[in-house]
Amino acid sequence: MAKGRVLEQNSAAFNKQVVQLVKIDNSVSPRALTADMSGALVVMGATGGAVDVNLPAAANNEGVYYEFINNAALDGKITVQAKDGTDFFVGSISDVESATPSNVAFNGSSHDELEFASGAAIGHVYMKCVSDGNNWIVEGRAHDVSDIAANTSSSNT
Repeated sequence: MAKGRVLEQNSAAFNKQVVQLVKIDNSVSPRALTADMSGALVVMGATGGAVDVNLPAAANNEGVYYEFINNAALDGKITVQAKDGTDFFVGSISDVESATPSNVAFNGSSHDELEFASGAAIGHVYMKCVSDGNNWIVEGRAHDVSDIAANTSSSNT
């Protein structure tokens, strides 16, 4: 039995690994992720319109990471934004739909936005991004690579 708000080993929740969930749905309000949310699973759903998700600065946040997945068909574009002018995405998201795979590459020098397209089907996109202290390294997959885009006009300041 737990005493004084201390969780004991015989508790059903002892040593249970729980991932923080950040839900992006039912709102078009911008969302800001913080370094304290590192390791969170960002679950994207129907928002009713376009939504910006702002990452913290990559500087001084080495190892901070987030994973993104959609659990509903997207009805608005969701744009993940690095800090404008200082942080960029580097890496790629691969297409797993076709026999001739393709990818969307992020160049690490101008791509400060990563867009998930409106219409992306449920469970069809997954991405992990990790800060290396300078930029955001991205790796992921999409059933249809046309659901992903690199862009250069972040408003995350």
